[in-house]
Amino acid sequence: MGLTIPSKGSISPSDDMRNKFMFSINGVTASAVDLSIESREDAEYALDLACRAIDLADDIKAIKDSLTAPSKQFISEVNDAAEIYTNRLLDVKKTVIEQIEWWKLGTSEVGELRTSNIMAYDKSDFVFQVTDLEAIPKEYLVVDEKKVKEAMKGGVATIPGLQIVKTTKTILKRV
Repeated sequence: MGLTIPSKGSISPSDDMRNKFMFSINGVTASAVDLSIESREDAEYALDLACRAIDLADDIKAIKDSLTAPSKQFISEVNDAAEIYTNRLLDVKKTVIEQIEWWKLGTSEVGELRTSNIMAYDKSDFVFQVTDLEAIPKEYLVVDEKKVKEAMKGGVATIPGLQIVKTTKTILKRV
């Protein structure tokens, strides 16, 4: 796998491009500051203003993405190359740990194993198994919002013990 280092040149937008965007951004910003919606026409004007702002943001993002694409590709290639080697080394670590654990089982060794460079020790953790769901205090239970939303998409309108409140917000979508 060959890696190519992107150009080390400096990137600065031309004055024409900077002025174009600043003029447009300043105009949209000033219009938004002075915005007063008192009629349907005013609301439609406001929507068009929002659309111009979204279009400008998209234009800037497209320019940014085109300028950063080579660097992102380079970083991706470096990460891919490094991942191959680090995964192999993590496999070595995993194999050593498994072998030490098997050795400990066969010899009844417990506690710390140490060299001048590294140490291995036993660390306890907990695994929870539900034996009686009704006995678990409610403060330890959590609603799975993803499952609730999936159930609602499947036609479930009510869930016992759960109040479902619908909220509404205005979303802008270009057409």
